[in-house]
Amino acid sequence: MFTTTQSVPGEVMTPLMRGLIDDTAHKTLRDWHRGDPDRELARLAGLDPRRPHLHLGDPFGKVLVWLWRTDPHHAVSVVADVVAQMRHFDELATKQITLDDLLDALPSALQGLEEQEEDALIDRLRHDVPRQFTVDPNLVE
Repeated sequence: MFTTTQSVPGEVMTPLMRGLIDDTAHKTLRDWHRGDPDRELARLAGLDPRRPHLHLGDPFGKVLVWLWRTDPHHAVSVVADVVAQMRHFDELATKQITLDDLLDALPSALQGLEEQEEDALIDRLRHDVPRQFTVDPNLVE
């Protein structure tokens, strides 16, 4: 496993984040389009199986926790970029997945956050991410 405590230059950080954003969005969409088995589990649990049940992945969660603790503004931007990829730019993009769907799935990807810190992160994302869009990212089209 690669471990470093060195700072990462911007010309390196940018493509790293872009890769994480694109990969997270694409894999999440791919799993959702395949008919994730969790839809059946959701139905059995009395939840709406038509509502997206997303899996953002541990790598995304680890990076988001680190960003939240080191640069909350950048954390907001990264989540907004994932939402944009999922709704507009990825080859599997769909407006059936909303910001709220992503935020509902986020806790399962976050590791190492206390409940209060997790709530603060999600509240900030719920408030700030829509400001980065001209159209409501919770609008299902």
